[in-house]
Amino acid sequence: MADIDGLKELQRKLEKLPQKAEAKVIRQSLRKGSKIIKQKARTNAGTMIGGTLGKLTAKWLVVRAGKRKKGVISIMTGFRKGYESSGLLVFNKGDGERHFLPSVTEFGFKHFGGKTIAGKGWYRSAFDSTASKARTLIMKEMWEGISAQAKNK
Repeated sequence: MADIDGLKELQRKLEKLPQKAEAKVIRQSLRKGSKIIKQKARTNAGTMIGGTLGKLTAKWLVVRAGKRKKGVISIMTGFRKGYESSGLLVFNKGDGERHFLPSVTEFGFKHFGGKTIAGKGWYRSAFDSTASKARTLIMKEMWEGISAQAKNK
């Protein structure tokens, strides 16, 4: 884990807030920071995957604040509810085996016949190129949220 300037002080300030206020500041900050990653991931899905699957992947992609544990905050990636019932992002083989197509395009896939489909890394590329910008925005938003909560006391 990388050292982040000002993180210890930020944690101390957050812990001084009431629990509901702390959760609100973190949640709102993560939402704003995750939008940067989501925009790049959607662009990459459209260009790196391409075609109808790229458009559908970009359309259904969501990035959310993850579940919190003490001392850990996270961003989760997924797809909007209903993607599975749409039948557009899941490929059902005749033998009942199912493949989630965006995962196949991200990580690759090997058929039983030996043919390998190489992964394109569209999401990893989006995360790698925007993570530092998102982290900076999240920290900035947290400081602003802490200040706003202090004024409301």
